[in-house]
Amino acid sequence: DDGAKLYAAVQKAVDKAKNKTEIEKTIADIKVLNPNATGSNGTALSDMTLDELKALLSALQQERATLEASAKAAGMTADEIKKYPSNAELQQVVNEKQKAQRDALIKEILAMEGHPSESELQGKTLDELKAIKAQLTEQAAQRTALISDIKALAAELGESVDENALKGMTYDQLVAKNQELQQKKAESQRQANLAAIAKLDPDAAAALKDADANAVSAKLNEVNNTRASLESTASGLGIDSSKYPTNADLAAAIEAAKSSQQPSGGEGQNPASESGETPTP
Repeated sequence: DDGAKLYAAVQKAVDKAKNKTEIEKTIADIKVLNPNATGSNGTALSDMTLDELKALLSALQQERATLEASAKAAGMTADEIKKYPSNAELQQVVNEKQKAQRDALIKEILAMEGHPSESELQGKTLDELKAIKAQLTEQAAQRTALISDIKALAAELGESVDENALKGMTYDQLVAKNQELQQKKAESQRQANLAAIAKLDPDAAAALKDADANAVSAKLNEVNNTRASLESTASGLGIDSSKYPTNADLAAAIEAAKSSQQPSGGEGQNPASESGETPTP
């Protein structure tokens, strides 16, 4: 056992002699990041091998990279970060910055509509607080858009709305109010479509009295297409379509015009036979 210890000590001494410059540089780099650094079990840096020192430096550098990312997220510039070369110093400044950010965020959130309680916010991380603020901001934008939609719909329907009453509503109440007006608008459009159908096809309109908006809209397209086709045919026959308001009337007028233009049974004979002359063989 004593022989093994002696061998390890000799190996360390050989290692230190062989890598003296690199060991010194690695120790210097470690002390920048952590002036009080030691190895495992409190081993002094001067008693560690190059490999052990490199492993310690690597761990400190990874810690530094994480800290610098947090510092940037907390609003620190690269020049500010350089003012705190040791990890412990930078950690302290980041903690202070994050606390200031948290306090400012909580204050902003508490001024927003629908916010959680202050005690609940105090238990959240900085990232969680940012997510809560983003969600409340989006909800506020949705509220504003909903109120704008409700006012526009009400104006379209000839209804009056109290803007202060709308602002006092919860988000769910606004959604319900918007849906109510949307339904009224849809019914108003359905009635207008039924009236348009009735002008062209009264029987179809009567049959669709209780049909849904989609069925009424589809039927209106159908009767309009029929009308366009009939008017095109009527124009070719010299018929004034405006005198026949329904599709059925116009269709009947077209049929009558076509019948009157058909040749009668006595026509179409040899013209010579009409004058009594004998046809030339």
